[in-house]
Amino acid sequence: MCDRSTSPSSLPQSPRGWARRHDQTLHDRWRLKEALGAGSTGTVYRAERLDGGGDVAVKVLHPHAALGTTTRARFVRECELVTKLRHPNIIRFHALGELPDGALAMVMEYVHGESLAARMRRGPMPLPLVRHVVTEVAAALDHAHARGIVHRDLKPENVLVSPREGRALPDVKVVDFGLAKEGALGARVDISLRGEILGTPRYMSPEQLCGVSVDARADVYALGLMTYEMLTGESPYRPARGVAGWADRHLFDDPTPIDAHPVSRALSGEARRTIMRALAKSRENRVDRAGELAACLDAHPVVTRLPRPRRRAVSTEGPARGPRWPTILAAALVAAVLLIGGVLASRDAQSVTRREPAPPALRDS
Repeated sequence: MCDRSTSPSSLPQSPRGWARRHDQTLHDRWRLKEALGAGSTGTVYRAERLDGGGDVAVKVLHPHAALGTTTRARFVRECELVTKLRHPNIIRFHALGELPDGALAMVMEYVHGESLAARMRRGPMPLPLVRHVVTEVAAALDHAHARGIVHRDLKPENVLVSPREGRALPDVKVVDFGLAKEGALGARVDISLRGEILGTPRYMSPEQLCGVSVDARADVYALGLMTYEMLTGESPYRPARGVAGWADRHLFDDPTPIDAHPVSRALSGEARRTIMRALAKSRENRVDRAGELAACLDAHPVVTRLPRPRRRAVSTEGPARGPRWPTILAAALVAAVLLIGGVLASRDAQSVTRREPAPPALRDS
């Protein structure tokens, strides 16, 4: 059992008519209190420990979902898989059992927090916070991948952030391993009875959308998308709807380069290249490990500074002044004009003197 707590996976708004199971007990250890939220397959309740310990979250499978053997099997498998994963950034499971009314329930950690999706809806996130979230999620994924487990449904709704007392950066937990595969290399994605690929198309890798085998690089692709969106506040792809629409984007559209966004100026060249490599169509060209994506965000951009111009020494007697060439040239031109004018005037005077006849001589009468 783990003393640390986390909230369950994403908690969408409650549908009408969910079962009210307040005050029912599980294993005589936990008593269900208020419902926190519900999804398509189950409802999540806050429960108190009867031994006086901290609260836990209990996910109860809907009766209609429990009728399907596939859904029930995934519910049980989620608990079995995550029980094998002991990591501070992965949700911890305590027990699996049945309530008095026969509903299947699993007990997990609980904290007060919000989903990463809720935080992202408020706009782009600061780089230090993005770096922290990506690092924590990547650590969780690398831990799972090393044990042959691929999440296959990584998305902002399945990452929880909760404030930590006395610390600026939050706790981060990866949750909802209901679609996870153990030994997923070579395994095909699950197909429902209606022929739908299970997962969230907006964050599914191209190979997952095609229904081919998936491995750890499918989770890296999803983390790359989340990193891009956390930094820019936008998806690298045009909006789409449904599996077919998003399949068209992921398979055929080129993602918008992150260089097109102002935030790229705060990233190193390595970070920008690695984020775009995580979005490669072919997994052979993709980043191999989630930790590699996280590490690139620690690299700082290289800023090239131009050399400062040298400052002239300033005399204590006053600012040094260079020669005023326009003034000197003007003065020289004026002097030349005056000199030439003087010479010409002198020549004219001499010429007049030479042409003037001598005065007649005076005669005595």
